Amino acid sequence: MAPPTPSFDLTNIQAQDAGTYTVTVTDGASTSTNLVANFTVFDIKPFIHPSPADQAVLTGSNVTFTAFAFGTTPIFWQWQFNSTNIDGATNATLVLPNVTTDQAGAYSVTVTNAIGSSFGGAILSVYPSAVPTMDSFSLSASNQIQFTVDGVPGFDYTVQSSTDLVNWDSIMTVVSPFDFTDTNTANLPQCYYRVIYAP
Repeated sequence: MAPPTPSFDLTNIQAQDAGTYTVTVTDGASTSTNLVANFTVFDIKPFIHPSPADQAVLTGSNVTFTAFAFGTTPIFWQWQFNSTNIDGATNATLVLPNVTTDQAGAYSVTVTNAIGSSFGGAILSVYPSAVPTMDSFSLSASNQIQFTVDGVPGFDYTVQSSTDLVNWDSIMTVVSPFDFTDTNTANLPQCYYRVIYAP
């Protein structure tokens, strides 16, 4: 038998844990019982933390949304897509395998217990391709080329340059979207640019 200890821990507290807690101490000759605490457990409305995060993915990706909920148990989950309940989606985690562009939209979850409910949501963006766009080309007063790159948000893209369309040098890799300025082209007779997805 394990020896007694001067401390007592409660984990995963439930309503039935409420009550009066005492401690009995004995030295073999005498015994003393003392009140330690009157312990009250309050019912708590569920809350979500953190809320599901927005995601941007390519078609065919597997997507997982998670809603961590805290409060008085039992807690129940219901996921929705564009405000419509998803059949069978009643767990803390929602898994969407092999997504298509039709599945892009607003995903939300309602968590409920006997006290009340809370709501959390996220946006899923599904892109058919990682090909970026290059826009807003301009030339600064010091002859520096400037443009914007817009690809899948959160994806890495590498800007490359060439003077002959044969040999390409990587300049930088940045998370989309971003603005780019080439500070090394002021004295070049010509320069070409391309941006490629860098998985």
